[in-house]
Amino acid sequence: MSTHNITIEGGTSKRLLTAGKYCDRDIVVTATGGGETSDPTSFFQFVKNVELADLDVFNTTDLVVNSEVLNDLTNFASGATNTKVKTITFNTPTFTNINRAFYNQKLIEELDFENGASVQTAISAFANCTALKNIKGDIVINTFSNTFNGCTSLEQVTFVGESITNDISFANSPNLTENGLSGIYQGLKTLSEAGSKTLTLHQTAYNLLNEQLQTTLNGITNTKKWAIAIA
Repeated sequence: MSTHNITIEGGTSKRLLTAGKYCDRDIVVTATGGGETSDPTSFFQFVKNVELADLDVFNTTDLVVNSEVLNDLTNFASGATNTKVKTITFNTPTFTNINRAFYNQKLIEELDFENGASVQTAISAFANCTALKNIKGDIVINTFSNTFNGCTSLEQVTFVGESITNDISFANSPNLTENGLSGIYQGLKTLSEAGSKTLTLHQTAYNLLNEQLQTTLNGITNTKKWAIAIA
């Protein structure tokens, strides 16, 4: 399998992407320098506009982003439709925010933060990502708000241990697996005041906890002292 490397330097992203449009394997986006590189939307903005039905010519399903400068993913792939990309791997471990980064994205099935990810804010980051099944890599998110709303296909997400300190909801995620529920449990902060924070689960996911993962369920409510709400 060959890999097509695209280096984005200020003002050249469209030319380079167009030059590589016949690639039918993984695309690697390497961002260096200034200019457009400071704008994480430059790649997917190109996807959302103009010729990027051209990305269909790529027949590319896997995108790898290698970057030390694209640490703000605001609106990164929000609503992009003219692409066959289903998996995105990020090699950047720290993000200031990923607000609406994948909002209303109906195509992406897997996000891989392979070096883990530390995120300051994730407002509506994955909201309405109806195809998203798996978020790989241990992540820390400091501020949640509608982060996983509408993630109807979500099966698995893993958090750094004891990193979730605020209410969190997976109300629209009936397909969470045993590993997914265990990954959420791992991330919940142990509370000093019982019931002061709430984990919201879809009824189907709660049933899985109640019927097959009693140890995890007891751990959430008794050991970590979180309240569980059922949607």
